[in-house]
Amino acid sequence: MIKRIFIFICFSRYALAQQNSIPVIIQPEAQQDSNLSQLERDFNSSVETLLNPSAGNINQEVIDSKNLSGSSAAPRSIEDFLSQTRAAQVERYGGEAGVLRVRLRGARAFEPTLYFKGLSLSSLAGSNISLLPLGALGSLYVYPDVAPFWLGSMGISGDINILPCRFYNCVSLKPEQGKNYFKIVNKIGSYSFLQLNASYYLKLNKETEINTTIESISSKEDYPVFNNNNSVLYADQGNYEPLKNNDFKKFGYSLGISTYNQKFGKIDFDLIAGTRSSGIPALPGSVSYARLNNNLVLAVLNNEKIFPDSGVQWSNQIGLSYSYSKNQNVTAGFSGQAGSVLSYSAQLKSWFIIPSNIISEEYSGLAFEVLHTQQQTKTFVPAGQSSSFDSFANANRTDFKPALFNSIVFPINNNFVLSSSLNSWISISNANSKMDCNYPSIQNICQNNFIQQEEPVYGGNFSIQLGYNKLISFLRISQSMRRPHLHEFYGAPNGILPNVQLLPEKSQKFETGVRLPVGEIGYFYAKDHNLIFLQQNNSNTSQFQNIENSLRYGYYLNSDFYFSDYVRSSFSYNFLNAKILNNINIGDTTLPRSPIHSASYGLNYDNIYAGNFFNFNTKFGGYFNFNWQSEFYLDNENYTSMKVPVVYNSGILFSFENITRGINFKILFDLFNIFNENFSVVTDKTGFSQIYQSNGVLGYPSPGRRIYLSIISEF
Repeated sequence: MIKRIFIFICFSRYALAQQNSIPVIIQPEAQQDSNLSQLERDFNSSVETLLNPSAGNINQEVIDSKNLSGSSAAPRSIEDFLSQTRAAQVERYGGEAGVLRVRLRGARAFEPTLYFKGLSLSSLAGSNISLLPLGALGSLYVYPDVAPFWLGSMGISGDINILPCRFYNCVSLKPEQGKNYFKIVNKIGSYSFLQLNASYYLKLNKETEINTTIESISSKEDYPVFNNNNSVLYADQGNYEPLKNNDFKKFGYSLGISTYNQKFGKIDFDLIAGTRSSGIPALPGSVSYARLNNNLVLAVLNNEKIFPDSGVQWSNQIGLSYSYSKNQNVTAGFSGQAGSVLSYSAQLKSWFIIPSNIISEEYSGLAFEVLHTQQQTKTFVPAGQSSSFDSFANANRTDFKPALFNSIVFPINNNFVLSSSLNSWISISNANSKMDCNYPSIQNICQNNFIQQEEPVYGGNFSIQLGYNKLISFLRISQSMRRPHLHEFYGAPNGILPNVQLLPEKSQKFETGVRLPVGEIGYFYAKDHNLIFLQQNNSNTSQFQNIENSLRYGYYLNSDFYFSDYVRSSFSYNFLNAKILNNINIGDTTLPRSPIHSASYGLNYDNIYAGNFFNFNTKFGGYFNFNWQSEFYLDNENYTSMKVPVVYNSGILFSFENITRGINFKILFDLFNIFNENFSVVTDKTGFSQIYQSNGVLGYPSPGRRIYLSIISEF
């Protein structure tokens, strides 16, 4: 069976070579059926990776926006998009205007490395993924363990590569050449939430496509918070009042062009721009006029040329990014922090994939990447009330990274395939910085070439994959290193305090697992050295710090399948034991914000036929899901722990489709946090407990129950 699929994929790869870039998985039409579960789709992509390991990771996840179920058919934020992945733990603190944190399965900390079409977003200060227009997000390629060699990842906390919208991953209508298509999304919700997204698509011919998106999202986020005047003895006595200065406004734009040239192959260009202004609320009972302004511009041009005679694939990419973030009217805090940051980056990347048949069926790869990043940071002390505390740093880094890849595939018979792959890379960097002598945490060093921090880092992995009938298993050993990003050194206006003493981190990991069309299970064990961990200081500030030695091990169990034509059940469970080894004067402790147990469950009713009204086929759908995690610690010393409530969500969907006229309408009703759970229990080692209005981090009040109405139109 697997070999038959392989033959079809090989034929499709050459026949459609100029229509699909390397990161886009090519599947038979039968495998693109919308009634396939997400795990079935991922299993199909695992089959391709088994037979061509250069295509990706055997346990990657691929989420297309047009296949999103439930409320995410009209996502209110990228949080909805990310929550569809089994490998991601997604948490947002403080409502829609709050902080979004993402941790991939088995990672020792939040914040995987984020990319837009292979251009790093994580290297930019203030490049919050919430700035990306939702209407421009086409697919998520999630790599919880090891990313493909051409992505240029250092592979410590996992990777997420975001691909832009094209017809194949964003529009449910069938394209016709020369015809204009429009997609409009309207969403209103609790606390004056308002979203308007308009997208335009034009399929000029078989090879050329143009699309553009404009988007506006705003919300007051003035949900009720409990004010007890910060009393410990009388914590339950007080009154509810609207949370002030928690609003946000976001505007985004995107332009995408795809075409084909006989000489250069497939050519893609994407331009993304986003701006956001959000309030920074004070504690209940206090007044704040502080705001955070973020701006982001990305431009990526790439091409892919496939040589039919040899099968060689040659890809090139140019990426440019610009980010500017600034705080206004911040007056609380005695720590020096970034007030404004201007950063930009320029990327040049080229990679080859060369097939051969020397021993069996081999794929070899070679990649080169040059990434230049610059950051200008102005810091201040909010409560200093004097410009004498201000300081400035101007830093730049040029990173050259070559990577090698080799794999071999043994298609033994129709049901049995064995493959292996080896990937190695090295990153050579040069960085320079000029800083004022009073810059936070520099210890009177006014100029630094960062010799130790910029030493070469390297990594690699070896994996074996085995496919038998409808079962795919893998075993992988990997080592990775990562040097700190510039904003981890110098800080960022979103409350990241500077720490120029950070050192590169290193990790060794072993993992194994099995994937089926209906479920998957896996185990991992890893040791980390100089772990870079984002430690929360208070509700407004965090700082990246090194943890000298730590280890983590755990396992995961996921299932996702249709047990009838219309009803789909999905379940995910993760066990994670993450330890800080030999913590000073304490011994081994548990890593903060790392629950040992976490689970989620979802039940979906999809495409239930409800009749034909005015020549529109009407279908009904619905969903119910919940998320749970065990109690976790808030600090390195494990003095304080927090227990958060289970959150339940539900919604219904009506769709109206006229295939003849090319019209599709959807109406969605969403109810988040059905039981209005917004209080968590915090307990210290003495046994003293207190209840806080929070869903995971102190100082970020939870908004409780929320209701949304969405209307999606495609025509």
